[in-house]
Order: sequence, then structure tokens, then C-alpha cells
Amino acid sequence: MGTIQTAERSSHLDPSENVVYQRHLIAYKEAAKIVSGTVLEVGSGEGYGIMELAPKSDKYIAVDKYNTAISDELKQANDITFIQTEVPPLNGIEDNSVDFVVTFQVVEHIQNDKKFLSEIYRVLKPGGKLILTTPNILMSLTRNPWHIREYTPAQMKSLL
Repeated sequence: MGTIQTAERSSHLDPSENVVYQRHLIAYKEAAKIVSGTVLEVGSGEGYGIMELAPKSDKYIAVDKYNTAISDELKQANDITFIQTEVPPLNGIEDNSVDFVVTFQVVEHIQNDKKFLSEIYRVLKPGGKLILTTPNILMSLTRNPWHIREYTPAQMKSLL
């Protein structure tokens, strides 16, 4: 698959997207400080988060609606499964099977956000953690045409 030309799929290969790429990468670097066990990433995109998080996990499950290239070297060094599917639901992932769910800049694209989050809750083990980022509508200068909605912090808290 070629590059997807939207503001939502940043590429580390395109120098003009470096600011967007770095903004996304910092979230992965922060998450890498705390993840362990079985990690599920919903919306793995180009896959650069896999390189940050998979080495910190015992098992890594990446989910995206588009195919994500994962190098053989990375697969061999880590227990990585990739599932290409639209979400929700989280097909192929068992109840109470995941220690951490990581989903960065995804929920604002999901039509049924309540179902999306209930699926995340379903797959998390008791005591499991969700690490989620999404734009804060109070800080947005323009409306993004690919977002179904954006949230205030209070709206996100209420949804969670």
C-alpha cells in the first residue's frame, strides 16, 4: 500500500511532516515508560509506535484498518500479531486478555465512540490500563475534516 494522503497519517519519511510525526512519537515514548505484559495498539498506522512499544511488551497486538508493514526483524525479536480490521468491534481479541491498550488520535474518527471504548474495556484485564490521546477541541484552531467529533476534557472524562 502507498502513502495515505490525509492529515491523519503522518510519515517519518516525509520531512514536511516532521512536526506531526514528532508530536505522535512523543506519546509513544511516554507510553513506553509504563507498558508491559500484553499490549494492544488500536490504530497502529504506519507502525512507528510498534518499534517503541513492542520491545517493552511480552506480546504485542497491533490493529489498524490498513495493512501495517512490520519488519521480519521486529517480528522475530518480539511476539507481534497484526490484525487488519475496522473498529469497533475488536474482533479476534479475547475478553480480559490485555494489560495495556494504547490508542493515539483514533477515538475522534470512530462513529460509535461508546462501543469503541466498551470494546477496549472488554479486552482489558482487571486492573489493565488505557492510554489514549485525542485532540482537545478547546485547543483546536480549525475543524479537522477527518474527525467525526472532538472532545473537551470534560466530555472525554464523561465518556470514559
